[in-house]
Amino acid sequence: MIRLCPRGGTSVAARFRLVSVLLALIIVSMNLALDAAAAQPAALAHAENPGRLSSALGETPGAAPVRAMLVPLKLVSYFPARNGWEYMWSNWDLEAMDRDFAQLASFGFNSVRIIVQAPTIGYPRPSQLMLDRLSRTIGLAASHGLRVQLTLFDWWSDYEDIDGSRTWASAVLAGYRGDSRIAYIDIQNEANTTDSRVTTWLQHIAPFVKERVGSIPVTSSVNTIERLRALVHANVPVDLYDFHFYYQPELAYRAFMQARQVVGPVPLFVGEAGYSTYVNNRFAGGLPPTPGAQEAFQEQFHRTIQYAAHLAGLPMAAPWIFKDFASDAMIPPPIDSYVAERSFGLFRTDGTPKPAAGTLARVLRGEQTDLSFNNGFELSDESGLPTYWRLHHLHQARFSRDPTVSRSGGASGAISRSGGDDSSLPAFFLTPVAPIAAETSYTVSAWVRGESATGLTRIALAWFDEAGSYIGSDTSPNAPLGTIGWQQLAVTAVAPETAAGVQIHLQSAFNSGTAWFDDVVFNATASAPATAAPSPTASASGTPLPTMSATTTPTIATTPAPTAPTTPGLGATATPGQYAGPVACSPRPPVALTTSRDQDGTRLRVVIRVTGDGNRIRHLQIGATQNASIDVVGGPAGVTDASTFLPPPGTTQLQLSVRRVAPGPMIVPFTVVDDCGEWTTFAGTGAG
Repeated sequence: MIRLCPRGGTSVAARFRLVSVLLALIIVSMNLALDAAAAQPAALAHAENPGRLSSALGETPGAAPVRAMLVPLKLVSYFPARNGWEYMWSNWDLEAMDRDFAQLASFGFNSVRIIVQAPTIGYPRPSQLMLDRLSRTIGLAASHGLRVQLTLFDWWSDYEDIDGSRTWASAVLAGYRGDSRIAYIDIQNEANTTDSRVTTWLQHIAPFVKERVGSIPVTSSVNTIERLRALVHANVPVDLYDFHFYYQPELAYRAFMQARQVVGPVPLFVGEAGYSTYVNNRFAGGLPPTPGAQEAFQEQFHRTIQYAAHLAGLPMAAPWIFKDFASDAMIPPPIDSYVAERSFGLFRTDGTPKPAAGTLARVLRGEQTDLSFNNGFELSDESGLPTYWRLHHLHQARFSRDPTVSRSGGASGAISRSGGDDSSLPAFFLTPVAPIAAETSYTVSAWVRGESATGLTRIALAWFDEAGSYIGSDTSPNAPLGTIGWQQLAVTAVAPETAAGVQIHLQSAFNSGTAWFDDVVFNATASAPATAAPSPTASASGTPLPTMSATTTPTIATTPAPTAPTTPGLGATATPGQYAGPVACSPRPPVALTTSRDQDGTRLRVVIRVTGDGNRIRHLQIGATQNASIDVVGGPAGVTDASTFLPPPGTTQLQLSVRRVAPGPMIVPFTVVDDCGEWTTFAGTGAG
């Protein structure tokens, strides 16, 4: 998968998996750009049955039974919490798997994804011990009523060795021909099919595997539209296409619809989708770094993905992954160095469910999707901020959830002592669960109250295209100044022709007083023209979109709050770390870093300076240090662990003093976030 941090792969490069948010942005913009011909949601707001789309293509031979198998499939990816990837097999723990399989089966899943690595199993001739472990794992899953999605050739890059690949696959698959315990086989996880070596290898291996397994469907998963298209164009003989999704959730519906157009009448399945609840995960800009905020976003991520799959006429999307990895889990390098990788689970390591698990439980039961988003500010994280809502221009305002003021319920969202500038305004913001349709009219309303209010207070709809780029916004009239009782603000606007996503902004800027917001409602007021799209012949019925009003949302567990939130920009939802503003960011202005030793030679002086007219440093993230203590001039001192520093507004240069803690080399990684996004670098010295 492509996501904030890595999760296995098919080559050495794939194992690193684009940890940089900036690199993830490039992948989103280059690989997820949707074709202009992609179908828009067909009358989403008023469709009686949006899951059943008009049929435009016929079935391919054998597609009907594969599609019939996929429709009821309720799949989840799996590794034991203490042993990830190849350690699942080398540190094989049947008792732990037995407990886990029982739990996920009781939760409602009926299939489990099992991944094997050729080097670990033994290549080109697997060891009998490992084959026996695989056989017993499949049998154990079956004893709990679980079918297995078997993924082969993980950690694989030797595409020239076709004979060895056939020898290995033949030995691993021996005895499983037509085995009903296996749902389908993924030849390689997230194959880079834009590489001709990979597609040539698949052209040889896929028919070989199909011949060995008989009636079991065969595929090879991909993680971008570009790779999906390349796999189709290569005419690799697969029975279904498996697409993995780790992009901004509001783009899911358009991506799924485009994927369906790419694969035509061949069945499509979303085989992976997930979000890490690591407290410093900055994939979604503007989230406070607290467990409650991150777990709430994970819940909304899965709710949005599942609803998009449903509207696109697809089966339930398979979540990555069942359970978090333990702090002492055996995880292979380089994945073991990426802390966020440990927290994609629906369940915590102690077995307790995260809010996302509750959402998946409702999907597994076939319940209607809840489209609310803490509309009444009733829910909060452990820092007291409202969950689901993100913070735009944090450093220019005081944001809070106020339990003493409300129009209804028990709380409201408050913005006070706010600043702002001409390009961007302090605001609570979020993206609704339901997808939008271009050229469709939408209305957002919210109730506002003010005390000694100055400046402007209003609500807005901000539009983004299919690549996540900001298009423009529509705003409501400003609320009256001074002290006012509850008044309703509303804005109705037609989504631009190129719009693929929308953000709701509750703005209050240049306000020396306080503005409160409550009872936010968002819905479609007119539907878009229906557009024909490829149709599955077997899919669950769609669910009409209800109005997004305040309803009960999952409870968020509370724990002590860590560091202060980071600052989002208007475009942070679709382009992590990027800020709206007048700065020219293409080409991206570099970040300059200079180092020198202090006169006494005991410290390293580091100066970080952003370039580009009008560019500013939004915050500095210090990574895990090695043998170093950092003093930030004008900021914290004695920093030895990963931390985030928010400089004053308008900062263009930071100075740090780095001291060696003990004899030996020292290294300090930095991520500088300016108006154009992230810039990752490091400073350090050798042992001398």
